Amino acid sequence: MHVKLDGTLHPIDLNQITQPLMEFLESEGITRIDGISLSLQAWRGDVRTQIVNPDARIVSLTIPAEAIVSRGIPSKFALPKHLQLRDRPAELDEDGFAMFWGRDD
Repeated sequence: MHVKLDGTLHPIDLNQITQPLMEFLESEGITRIDGISLSLQAWRGDVRTQIVNPDARIVSLTIPAEAIVSRGIPSKFALPKHLQLRDRPAELDEDGFAMFWGRDD
């Protein structure tokens, strides 16, 4: 199943969309979700951000959702120490070469 959330919103507003979506899935008899992939472009003001490793290569962040839910306590998210949320360098081109080499998303 592929669900795309289109448009621009503030992080705080995401729950307003995901909560009704989860309720809809439950009402349709969905009992389990195996993995959720969230692809987004996050902005600090007018600057797009990226998650990178120490080599400045774009990486995906994997969150152990099942472990977090099984703890039964609210969680606070933080990047692992080896990853960094950085502003996307302005000098990156838009022709795909930076994406090919893992420098852009």
